[in-house]
Amino acid sequence: MQCVICAFVLHYLLTIMSVCVIVCVRARQQDEHACLLLERGKILKRLERNVVSQKYLQAVVDAAEDFREIKEIIARHATLTATHQVCHNGLVAERRTGDQHEPHE
Repeated sequence: MQCVICAFVLHYLLTIMSVCVIVCVRARQQDEHACLLLERGKILKRLERNVVSQKYLQAVVDAAEDFREIKEIIARHATLTATHQVCHNGLVAERRTGDQHEPHE
């Protein structure tokens, strides 16, 4: 009789543990689903902004004679930005050097 009771209690405890595991797994899945929905919303917003930029850049390509593809515009922008940075850094360095060589009164 004791073995039957022990088996019943053991079965009951295993059932409760299984239910707890299922509940925990479902809660984790719901949390992951909520995070994925949030991430999806962020990606959709970013996509909307990028579509506007893509349409603008395509209009520039269509209107310009110098560019045949959007990536050419982006490459040109990168080149101009890098050149600007080099010139700016050179000017700042030149000013610092000029300040050091001027006589102080």
